[in-house]
Amino acid sequence: MPRIVATNVLGLACAALLFTCGCVSILVCWQQRSNKQEVRRRAIGAPRSLALIWGLPSLLSGLTGFLGRRRVPEILQFEVTECGTCCVAMVLTFFGRWEPIDRLRGICGATRDGVSAAALARAATQMGMDVKGFGVAAEELADLPMPQIIFWNFNHFIVLEKVNGDVVDVVDPAVGCRRLRFAELEAGYCGVTLCMQPNAKFKATGGRPSVFKELAKAAKGAGGAIAAISLVSFGLALIMALVPALTSIFIDYVLIKKGVAGWQYWFMLGIVLLGLALGPLNWMQKAGALKLQTRIALSLAARIVTQLFAVPLDYFARRSGGEIGGRVMLADAVAGTVSGVLVNMIASAMQVLVIGLAMLSYSVYLTGIAFALLFLHALLSNWIRKRTMTLNRRLAIERGRYEAQVISAVGLVEHSRAAGSTGAMFGRVLERYVAVANSEQANAPYAALATSLPIAVTGILTALIAGLSALEVIKGDFTVGLFVAFNAMAYILLSPFNQIVSGFTQISNAGGSFDRVNDLLEVDAIDPVFPNAGVPTEWTLVGQDIAFSYGNQQVLRGVSLSIPQGSYLGVVGGVGSGKSTLLNILARVMRPSSGQILVGGLPLNHIEQENFCGSIALVPQKDQIFEGTVLDNITLWDPNITEKDVSAACQLCAIHSDIVRRPGGYRSKLREGGGDLSGGQRQRIALARAVVRNPKILVLDEATSALDGKTEAVVLSNLREVGMTLVFATHRIATMRFADNIVVVEGGQIRETGSPEQLIAAGGVYAKMVSASAGVAI
Repeated sequence: MPRIVATNVLGLACAALLFTCGCVSILVCWQQRSNKQEVRRRAIGAPRSLALIWGLPSLLSGLTGFLGRRRVPEILQFEVTECGTCCVAMVLTFFGRWEPIDRLRGICGATRDGVSAAALARAATQMGMDVKGFGVAAEELADLPMPQIIFWNFNHFIVLEKVNGDVVDVVDPAVGCRRLRFAELEAGYCGVTLCMQPNAKFKATGGRPSVFKELAKAAKGAGGAIAAISLVSFGLALIMALVPALTSIFIDYVLIKKGVAGWQYWFMLGIVLLGLALGPLNWMQKAGALKLQTRIALSLAARIVTQLFAVPLDYFARRSGGEIGGRVMLADAVAGTVSGVLVNMIASAMQVLVIGLAMLSYSVYLTGIAFALLFLHALLSNWIRKRTMTLNRRLAIERGRYEAQVISAVGLVEHSRAAGSTGAMFGRVLERYVAVANSEQANAPYAALATSLPIAVTGILTALIAGLSALEVIKGDFTVGLFVAFNAMAYILLSPFNQIVSGFTQISNAGGSFDRVNDLLEVDAIDPVFPNAGVPTEWTLVGQDIAFSYGNQQVLRGVSLSIPQGSYLGVVGGVGSGKSTLLNILARVMRPSSGQILVGGLPLNHIEQENFCGSIALVPQKDQIFEGTVLDNITLWDPNITEKDVSAACQLCAIHSDIVRRPGGYRSKLREGGGDLSGGQRQRIALARAVVRNPKILVLDEATSALDGKTEAVVLSNLREVGMTLVFATHRIATMRFADNIVVVEGGQIRETGSPEQLIAAGGVYAKMVSASAGVAI
């Protein structure tokens, strides 16, 4: 009797623990939802069938967060110069406002040299924070409000989270959370700290983007597919629950009581038929899952590639080509992996639900014990997941840097050999690889723990349920058949539950890769497009009071000009004068900090984009030739461009005869980078690539620098004959004789403007350039 009482008390206690934990989790999550109303708005549009699974990480995080203090979120830097920007982002997110790093970078005025503490203070003030700077000793930091941004080792910013005696908690944007001794803080602290607190203007906008929310967006419109998968999964789960139930009846009433003689064959047939039904249902589930996975992966990958071609050019200036290329390739991997895991989690959730209800019908307290243990397993797994989030993000960043370094090293093989610096290049690549290896080793213990935990839980749960259910048989509350059925169900329950828990871990592990992808997704497009966009009736290009800044450095200011349709405008100036920036803004590949560009009297964002993009073309300083045919290099695989169009464009650019002399002509293969072409041939192919679409406006940035004077004259004369508006910049003063008007850019401003004859007669800056270039062969 005491044993039975103790067993019942234990079961009730476990059930009460499960109920209490669930209530606390719901209360914590409800409080977080009230504080962040945007969560509800972001959930709109996601399939309702994803709501339960999508909310589980928040529930578990809410419970574990309830047990500890609120922490400053970790936001790791992608570039060395982003430490200050990331620190401001961490403090803002701590108080409930998420701002994309790219936007904060612009507000902070971050450059290749980093950012100052004063710039961080101005940016935080703009975000609705009261900022106070202090020059205090390290001993006084604990008396100031937390969190703080402190200047570290005269070259870095970190967030000071807590000072507790000799123990100091900081968040370093380079490595994540760190625990230091006070002596270490004192040694690195440079005497400057920024304290920030929200004021009345502060607006909470929610937490950082997550892969769960991005998946919900990608799955929008897939509610029917998810419902179908859930229905099939329900059928599978029902069969998996029925097999132990029928086995229980067979044991109790056929083998032991022998009360249904002759029915044993029907029971065996029923069990066999249920087993056979598992095959088709499993096939239907996998086929539907594959279609849903493909749909989500394509949706996310298409969004990433579309965004890649919409971001301004300055984004590419801040990231290496190899790093950006790695992010695009990551998109498919992240989407495929995560969506596949999500589909498995949906199926597993249905199995847990059905089998859990079946177990509940047998014994409430034994089911309570099983789920209490599984809930504890989920909490421990969530703790491991949170511990490894930063490690995985750091690993993803280090892998990206390593891949970018390898791509860069491969591209510089010839140069490094010529300079005798292959050893230094190898050392740089090896340094990046060591950083990746160190990150992997830091993550290894947690990965081993995550792998071992399900095995331990399986052993404990199997032994515990077997022992307690055996006691039920002894006291007469369970038959032998029920004992077998309940233990079988408990064992079956472990597999789908472990899949759900490991699914959250896998999705969380993809968070580091997702952060790299999201860094691209959060960049604003070049210009917003108005819904009533029109088409210009004529193509006069006008710039009004254009200014452009890179960080705190102003590159252009107060630039205004007008380029009539069909005219030639030459842009001259010294190195660093702002010529290339001006041309990129006119071609809409960069956006001005202020001012606007008009085409035919319409602002750029009022013009129908498909029409506009085909009507203006830019040929940059550096020509790009990829491995493929001449035809592909010019058409860029556009099926609407015929070979006749390509031939006409190449004749205008004086490259047709060179191409037809090659074996295969326009279908001859070119080497990567155009290694089998001369510099002039590469430039003319790049020109033909722009001209083949018959643009109204053509912008050339040193695009004829490798041509001899005679060929250059032929090309520019041909383009004038077809009536193109031409804007070109060059250091070759002799080329300016083709211009109708010239603007002289100096120090980011237009110093002179007029025809070549007018500027020479004025005797100003341009006249001095002509005089200095006298005697140079044309």
